[in-house]
Amino acid sequence: MMNAKKKWINLLGRKRSAGELKEQFDGIQKLIKEINGKIKDEDEMREKEDKKKKEKNVKKDKEIEKNIAEEENEIEEKEIKEEERR
Repeated sequence: MMNAKKKWINLLGRKRSAGELKEQFDGIQKLIKEINGKIKDEDEMREKEDKKKKEKNVKKDKEIEKNIAEEENEIEEKEIKEEERR
């Protein structure tokens, strides 16, 4: 921790040329752009995964509803047949 503090003091205390400052600033900007790009890519991937999960859930829900409806129809048909037998 102390070494890092000394480095910052050295960097801040040292006089630098405009060229050095510009290079550092450009480097920092480049890093920020790379980080933002990675974050954006990760966000897009999460959105795609979430969308796929939602689609799967919707399909499962539809299948469940379909199965329930089929079972209800079968039960109704059985009840009707039993009433007819009586």
